Amino acid sequence: MRFFYLIMISCLSQLACSQSKLELAVNAALDFSVDTIDVEILKEYIADDQSLIILDTRSEKEFNMSHIEGARFIDYDNFSKQSLSDVDPDSRIVTYCSIGYRSEKIAEKLEELGFSNVNNLYGGIFEWKNSGNPVVNQEGNETDTVHTYNRIWSFFLTNGIRTYD
Repeated sequence: MRFFYLIMISCLSQLACSQSKLELAVNAALDFSVDTIDVEILKEYIADDQSLIILDTRSEKEFNMSHIEGARFIDYDNFSKQSLSDVDPDSRIVTYCSIGYRSEKIAEKLEELGFSNVNNLYGGIFEWKNSGNPVVNQEGNETDTVHTYNRIWSFFLTNGIRTYD
């Protein structure tokens, strides 16, 4: 919990700087141990690469509320190698979560397992949605609602309907 308060204090104290609140949180949370890509690059990958695999590493509840269309659910808390047994280790894979922390940890595990083309989405689904991109619910219908993990994290979603519990 202390980590969250440090991020909040950092964000509030630097609101006047050019970095957004989300950028400050992401930069504080990530180790950058895995290559990141931004939203625009992911959009290009989606348009160009039919074999792209997008992994949503949030909880099932978060995923069901909304996710990037075409994303595959990979539970952060219960990740296993078997969940990707059908994936070629050379496939282009992009991981994401709320802001990128959980997905970075899954991406690290993927690289340890021999996956060679793994990127983490910088800013996660928050940056995706804040940039005006669509998300879909478990039925595949477009929605504006994003599960923000908790009340503190909801501060970083600026475009969409925030929900948490």
